[in-house]
Amino acid sequence: MTRADAVTAGEPLPPQPERFFQAALDALATQIAIVDATGKIVMVNDAWRRFAAANGYTGRDHGIGQNYLAVCDAAIGIDAGEAKTLAERIHEVLQHRRDDYAQVYPCHSPEQRRWFIARVSRFPGDGPDYAVIAHEDITEQHQVEVALRESETRFRTIFMQALDAILIADDEGRYLQANPAACALYGVSDEADLLGHWIGDFAPPALRSAVQESWRQFLADGRQSGTFIVLRADGTTRTVEFQATANFQPGQHVSILRDITQRELVVAELADIRRELVTARETERLRLARELHDTAVQQLLGISFQLAAMNEPARAARSGAEPAATLADIRRSVLDTVGHLRGMIRELRPAGLAEFGLTAALDGYLSAVKRERGNTLPAI
Repeated sequence: MTRADAVTAGEPLPPQPERFFQAALDALATQIAIVDATGKIVMVNDAWRRFAAANGYTGRDHGIGQNYLAVCDAAIGIDAGEAKTLAERIHEVLQHRRDDYAQVYPCHSPEQRRWFIARVSRFPGDGPDYAVIAHEDITEQHQVEVALRESETRFRTIFMQALDAILIADDEGRYLQANPAACALYGVSDEADLLGHWIGDFAPPALRSAVQESWRQFLADGRQSGTFIVLRADGTTRTVEFQATANFQPGQHVSILRDITQRELVVAELADIRRELVTARETERLRLARELHDTAVQQLLGISFQLAAMNEPARAARSGAEPAATLADIRRSVLDTVGHLRGMIRELRPAGLAEFGLTAALDGYLSAVKRERGNTLPAI
């Protein structure tokens, strides 16, 4: 369409093409420079000029007329290598050896750490070779990406080194990841032996329908904890406790498992010991009751009868009965009863236990038994 055709059609005409092109560039927030086939800067936009002024650039015309490639090649410092790489890639674009190029690079100021991305693209068409170099501040995006990578690294480190088993499954309950502790718990040598398997594959067959229902409930609730039985690759089982969280990432669900098999065995053993202690206590109480009844109680009853007989000397004389027990006889019976009671007390708690400890108390107890019974000790 010629200028006359445009006027005839009533279409608005752009201003001078160069001014129109400059205005279009100035409207963009990205810093842009246009270079010719030699790398010389022929045009920049307003964002480029503002950035140059803000960062202390003192050259003429904000770099127009300078060779961008030469500036990059002359760079020094820790980031000089990246600048030289960018110059090489711009040259390749201008030489038609690549269509475009993008490179992330640091550009820190004294006040702020910054990162930019440089995008290079060649003008289309068969005309002279020009390239657009656009610089965009991606500091915020870069920091988010770095934080994400660091978070992933921390997670992976914890995941691989955790003593507890950690497993990640998809929505169907099939394993996506398993750490070394999980492989050891399930009795497999490698993570690949778990990946793709359904969680119910490692439960006893009788429990698999319950596992399926529990998984549906877990996805609905978002969290779950408890205990279950793991069927290992060698056919043995382990009792584990677990904490599970759904969608810690979309469509991924993490479970942390801890083997409590030994703890459960210890708990069972403690329960057995507790029952044995209760039985032993009841047996000892029964023995004491019988011994009290057969010794001390009978002796006290005998003393009671002796004392009653001493109160009726006249009736005893008239009936021709044997003389009543003397006080000496009663005293001996009392001392025998006291001896029995002391022996029982000594068996319940040996003398000196609190003051001198168990060893000294047992030595004292054995010495007392020897005095009473000679060198013949009771069978233990």
